[in-house]
Amino acid sequence: IDGTARSIAEPAAAAASAAAPLSDVTSAAYDLPITMELGTEPTVQAALDGSTTSVPLLVDTGSSGLVIPDTDLGANNLWQLLLDYGFPSHIGESGYSGGVNYIYLTYNDLPVSYADGLTTSGPVDIEVYSWEPGDFGSLFTNDAFQNFLSSNDVSGILGIGENTAGPTTSPFESFGNVTVDIPGSNLIVGGDPVTGTSLSGAPIITDYISIDGGPLQAVSNDIDSGGVTGTIPVSLL
Repeated sequence: IDGTARSIAEPAAAAASAAAPLSDVTSAAYDLPITMELGTEPTVQAALDGSTTSVPLLVDTGSSGLVIPDTDLGANNLWQLLLDYGFPSHIGESGYSGGVNYIYLTYNDLPVSYADGLTTSGPVDIEVYSWEPGDFGSLFTNDAFQNFLSSNDVSGILGIGENTAGPTTSPFESFGNVTVDIPGSNLIVGGDPVTGTSLSGAPIITDYISIDGGPLQAVSNDIDSGGVTGTIPVSLL
Protein backbone atom coordinates (compact mmCIF):
# COMPACT_ATOMS: atom_id res chain seq x y z
CA ILE A 1 0.00 0.00 0.00
CA ASP A 2 1.50 3.28 -1.11
CA GLY A 3 0.81 6.43 0.87
CA THR A 4 0.50 9.53 -1.31
CA ALA A 5 1.61 12.98 -0.17
CA ARG A 6 -1.16 15.46 0.50
CA SER A 7 -1.54 18.45 -1.78
CA ILE A 8 -2.18 21.98 -0.54
CA ALA A 9 -4.56 22.52 -3.45
CA GLU A 10 -8.29 22.65 -2.78
CA PRO A 11 -9.67 20.06 -2.95
CA ALA A 12 -6.68 18.41 -4.58
CA ALA A 13 -4.81 15.10 -4.21
CA ALA A 14 -3.13 12.79 -6.83
CA ALA A 15 0.32 11.36 -7.75
CA ALA A 16 2.43 13.54 -10.04
CA SER A 17 1.69 12.79 -13.67
CA ALA A 18 4.19 12.67 -16.51
CA ALA A 19 3.34 13.99 -19.97
CA ALA A 20 2.23 11.33 -22.44
CA PRO A 21 4.73 10.38 -25.17
CA LEU A 22 3.98 12.19 -28.41
CA SER A 23 3.35 8.88 -30.16
CA ASP A 24 0.51 8.18 -27.70
CA VAL A 25 -1.23 11.55 -27.98
CA THR A 26 -4.71 11.50 -29.49
CA SER A 27 -5.32 14.50 -31.76
CA ALA A 28 -9.15 14.54 -31.78
CA ALA A 29 -10.84 17.30 -29.80
CA TYR A 30 -13.93 16.80 -27.66
CA ASP A 31 -16.12 19.52 -26.14
CA LEU A 32 -17.63 18.45 -22.84
CA PRO A 33 -20.32 20.86 -21.57
CA ILE A 34 -19.43 22.50 -18.25
CA THR A 35 -22.05 23.35 -15.64
CA MET A 36 -21.11 25.67 -12.77
CA GLU A 37 -22.27 24.41 -9.37
CA LEU A 38 -22.39 26.59 -6.25
CA GLY A 39 -20.96 29.47 -8.28
CA THR A 40 -17.35 28.25 -8.26
CA GLU A 41 -17.35 24.58 -9.26
CA PRO A 42 -17.05 23.52 -12.93
CA THR A 43 -18.61 20.10 -13.42
CA VAL A 44 -19.05 17.66 -16.33
CA GLN A 45 -21.37 14.67 -16.64
CA ALA A 46 -20.05 11.12 -17.01
CA ALA A 47 -21.59 7.63 -17.11
CA LEU A 48 -19.64 4.94 -15.25
CA ASP A 49 -19.18 1.36 -16.47
CA GLY A 50 -21.89 1.45 -19.14
CA SER A 51 -24.54 3.00 -16.91
CA THR A 52 -27.34 4.93 -18.60
CA THR A 53 -27.31 7.45 -15.76
CA SER A 54 -24.70 10.22 -15.69
CA VAL A 55 -23.17 11.67 -12.53
CA PRO A 56 -21.57 15.12 -12.04
CA LEU A 57 -17.78 15.24 -11.65
CA LEU A 58 -15.87 18.25 -10.32
CA VAL A 59 -13.27 19.40 -12.88
CA ASP A 60 -10.18 19.96 -10.72
CA THR A 61 -6.93 21.37 -12.15
CA GLY A 62 -5.44 21.15 -8.65
CA SER A 63 -5.33 17.35 -8.64
CA SER A 64 -4.86 14.43 -11.02
CA GLY A 65 -6.93 11.27 -11.22
CA LEU A 66 -10.62 10.40 -11.49
CA VAL A 67 -11.82 9.55 -7.96
CA ILE A 68 -15.30 8.21 -7.24
CA PRO A 69 -16.83 6.48 -4.19
CA ASP A 70 -17.72 2.80 -4.45
CA THR A 71 -21.37 3.76 -3.99
CA ASP A 72 -21.29 5.37 -7.46
CA LEU A 73 -20.91 1.83 -8.84
CA GLY A 74 -23.69 0.41 -6.68
CA ALA A 75 -21.32 -1.45 -4.36
CA ASN A 76 -22.47 -1.68 -0.75
CA ASN A 77 -19.14 -2.95 0.59
CA LEU A 78 -15.58 -3.81 -0.39
CA TRP A 79 -16.34 -7.49 -0.97
CA GLN A 80 -19.10 -6.70 -3.45
CA LEU A 81 -16.75 -4.35 -5.31
CA LEU A 82 -14.07 -7.04 -5.57
CA LEU A 83 -16.65 -9.60 -6.67
CA ASP A 84 -17.97 -7.31 -9.42
CA TYR A 85 -14.67 -5.85 -10.68
CA GLY A 86 -11.94 -8.22 -9.57
CA PHE A 87 -8.65 -7.37 -7.87
CA PRO A 88 -7.39 -3.80 -8.49
CA SER A 89 -4.07 -2.85 -10.07
CA HIS A 90 -3.21 -0.69 -7.06
CA ILE A 91 -4.32 0.02 -3.49
CA GLY A 92 -3.42 3.34 -1.87
CA GLU A 93 -4.29 6.13 0.53
CA SER A 94 -4.75 9.82 -0.27
CA GLY A 95 -6.75 12.87 0.75
CA TYR A 96 -8.14 16.28 -0.16
CA SER A 97 -7.26 19.43 1.71
CA GLY A 98 -10.96 20.24 2.00
CA GLY A 99 -11.00 17.79 4.90
CA VAL A 100 -11.10 14.09 3.94
CA ASN A 101 -8.68 11.15 3.79
CA TYR A 102 -9.51 7.90 2.01
CA ILE A 103 -8.40 4.44 0.92
CA TYR A 104 -8.85 3.70 -2.78
CA LEU A 105 -8.55 0.90 -5.33
CA THR A 106 -7.31 1.66 -8.86
CA TYR A 107 -8.86 -0.01 -11.91
CA ASN A 108 -7.30 0.52 -15.33
CA ASP A 109 -10.08 -1.02 -17.44
CA LEU A 110 -13.23 0.69 -16.14
CA PRO A 111 -15.05 2.49 -19.00
CA VAL A 112 -16.25 6.05 -18.40
CA SER A 113 -18.38 7.81 -21.04
CA TYR A 114 -18.54 11.59 -21.37
CA ALA A 115 -20.31 13.87 -23.86
CA ASP A 116 -19.40 14.24 -27.55
CA GLY A 117 -18.60 10.53 -27.93
CA LEU A 118 -15.59 10.55 -25.59
CA THR A 119 -14.95 7.34 -23.63
CA THR A 120 -11.94 6.49 -21.47
CA SER A 121 -10.98 3.18 -19.87
CA GLY A 122 -9.04 4.41 -16.86
CA PRO A 123 -7.41 4.83 -14.55
CA VAL A 124 -10.33 5.16 -12.13
CA ASP A 125 -9.69 5.39 -8.40
CA ILE A 126 -12.55 3.98 -6.32
CA GLU A 127 -12.80 5.17 -2.72
CA VAL A 128 -13.70 2.33 -0.36
CA TYR A 129 -13.05 3.82 3.10
CA SER A 130 -12.80 7.42 4.28
CA TRP A 131 -12.53 9.53 7.40
CA GLU A 132 -12.35 13.18 8.36
CA PRO A 133 -9.04 14.25 9.97
CA GLY A 134 -9.64 15.36 13.54
CA ASP A 135 -13.02 13.63 13.81
CA PHE A 136 -12.51 10.32 15.61
CA GLY A 137 -16.15 9.36 15.13
CA SER A 138 -15.81 9.42 11.34
CA LEU A 139 -13.55 6.35 11.54
CA PHE A 140 -16.65 4.30 12.33
CA THR A 141 -19.16 5.84 9.92
CA ASN A 142 -17.13 5.55 6.68
CA ASP A 143 -19.08 8.33 4.97
CA ALA A 144 -16.63 11.25 5.07
CA PHE A 145 -15.91 11.07 1.32
CA GLN A 146 -19.60 10.98 0.42
CA ASN A 147 -20.25 13.94 2.73
CA PHE A 148 -17.32 15.80 1.17
CA LEU A 149 -18.73 15.26 -2.32
CA SER A 150 -22.33 16.10 -1.42
CA SER A 151 -21.24 19.40 0.12
CA ASN A 152 -19.76 20.22 -3.29
CA ASP A 153 -22.85 19.03 -5.25
CA VAL A 154 -20.83 16.39 -7.14
CA SER A 155 -20.49 12.60 -7.22
CA GLY A 156 -16.76 12.42 -7.95
CA ILE A 157 -13.63 14.45 -8.69
CA LEU A 158 -12.08 14.60 -12.15
CA GLY A 159 -8.47 15.62 -11.51
CA ILE A 160 -6.88 16.86 -14.75
CA GLY A 161 -3.95 18.85 -13.33
CA GLU A 162 -0.32 18.69 -14.36
CA ASN A 163 2.45 18.29 -11.75
CA THR A 164 -0.07 17.77 -8.96
CA ALA A 165 -0.36 15.30 -6.10
CA GLY A 166 -2.93 12.53 -5.76
CA PRO A 167 -3.85 8.94 -6.61
CA THR A 168 -3.12 8.57 -10.35
CA THR A 169 -2.94 10.45 -13.64
CA SER A 170 -5.76 12.19 -15.47
CA PRO A 171 -7.91 9.86 -17.62
CA PHE A 172 -7.26 12.42 -20.40
CA GLU A 173 -3.46 12.02 -20.17
CA SER A 174 -3.12 10.64 -23.71
CA PHE A 175 -5.11 13.46 -25.33
CA GLY A 176 -2.44 16.13 -24.93
CA ASN A 177 -4.13 19.44 -24.15
CA VAL A 178 -7.04 19.87 -21.77
CA THR A 179 -8.59 23.34 -21.48
CA VAL A 180 -11.09 24.44 -18.84
CA ASP A 181 -13.00 27.08 -20.82
CA ILE A 182 -15.43 28.41 -18.22
CA PRO A 183 -16.55 31.47 -20.28
CA GLY A 184 -17.29 29.11 -23.17
CA SER A 185 -18.88 26.52 -20.85
CA ASN A 186 -16.71 23.72 -22.27
CA LEU A 187 -14.02 21.33 -21.15
CA ILE A 188 -11.93 20.93 -24.31
CA VAL A 189 -10.12 17.59 -24.42
CA GLY A 190 -7.45 17.37 -27.12
CA GLY A 191 -7.04 19.78 -30.01
CA ASP A 192 -5.83 23.36 -29.61
CA PRO A 193 -6.46 25.34 -26.41
CA VAL A 194 -8.31 28.63 -26.48
CA THR A 195 -6.18 31.70 -27.16
CA GLY A 196 -5.38 34.30 -24.54
CA THR A 197 -2.77 35.39 -22.02
CA SER A 198 -0.37 32.58 -21.20
CA LEU A 199 1.30 32.00 -17.82
CA SER A 200 3.91 29.26 -17.51
CA GLY A 201 3.64 26.58 -14.85
CA ALA A 202 0.88 24.20 -13.85
CA PRO A 203 -0.74 24.41 -11.44
CA ILE A 204 1.74 26.63 -9.54
CA ILE A 205 2.73 29.82 -11.37
CA THR A 206 4.39 33.13 -10.56
CA ASP A 207 2.34 36.19 -11.43
CA TYR A 208 2.28 39.85 -10.41
CA ILE A 209 -0.58 41.40 -8.47
CA SER A 210 -1.40 45.02 -7.73
CA ILE A 211 -3.78 45.72 -4.85
CA ASP A 212 -5.78 48.99 -4.96
CA GLY A 213 -3.42 50.65 -7.43
CA GLY A 214 -0.29 49.70 -5.51
CA PRO A 215 2.96 48.38 -7.00
CA LEU A 216 3.07 45.01 -8.72
CA GLN A 217 4.21 42.26 -6.37
CA ALA A 218 5.41 38.78 -7.37
CA VAL A 219 3.20 36.01 -6.00
CA SER A 220 3.42 32.22 -6.21
CA ASN A 221 -0.11 31.37 -7.29
CA ASP A 222 -2.10 28.14 -7.40
CA ILE A 223 -4.35 27.99 -10.48
CA ASP A 224 -6.98 25.57 -9.19
CA SER A 225 -10.48 25.10 -10.61
CA GLY A 226 -11.51 22.84 -7.74
CA GLY A 227 -14.32 24.83 -6.19
CA VAL A 228 -12.83 27.78 -4.30
CA THR A 229 -12.97 31.54 -4.77
CA GLY A 230 -9.30 32.15 -4.06
CA THR A 231 -7.14 33.65 -1.30
CA ILE A 232 -4.29 36.16 -1.09
CA PRO A 233 -1.58 36.63 1.56
CA VAL A 234 -2.10 39.50 3.96
CA SER A 235 1.37 40.77 3.06
CA LEU A 236 -0.03 42.03 -0.26
CA LEU A 237 -2.28 44.43 1.65
